[in-house]
Amino acid sequence: MKPVFPQLAHKIDMRLSRAVFNIPAGQGASNPLAELNIRRGWRMELPPASEVATALHVRPLPNLAPMEESLWVYILKEAGEQHDGERLGAVGSTIVAAVFSGLLRGDPFSYLNRDPHWTPAKELVDGVPLFEKASAERPGADPAAPWEMVDLIRASGLPESLPQIQGVLAASPVPA
Repeated sequence: MKPVFPQLAHKIDMRLSRAVFNIPAGQGASNPLAELNIRRGWRMELPPASEVATALHVRPLPNLAPMEESLWVYILKEAGEQHDGERLGAVGSTIVAAVFSGLLRGDPFSYLNRDPHWTPAKELVDGVPLFEKASAERPGADPAAPWEMVDLIRASGLPESLPQIQGVLAASPVPA
């Protein structure tokens, strides 16, 4: 079966999917996923979501109900309000980025610790760079400038321009 690009996902919102309600909770018990997430945040003494937003220098969402101050609920609500559920909002994406950054910085074997000045240009095969820098092809571009996202996308082989993405989408089968 040919892979579908992009893999479609549901929007991020405050509604729980049907699959969540099918998670076994035990004999005679209702599914406690949402309740457990909210209680876990309370037990871990997480601050109210509006305080987290303020600490991250992000304007908190206005007029929050008390339950929406739960960080888990807030991140879901924020994604829906800021980006129509297409991606995380400011607080949610900052937390995810901080987690990845912490993992890379805390891992003694990550490239950040083993070779902090690594770039894709350092990957050589028979003395020739394995990856070409797409941004260096622009008129007047400095080949010594840092790699950009477009360079990584091109090196990965993914489509990078809107016409290329539209072409891939048109050729992809619609998932059932």
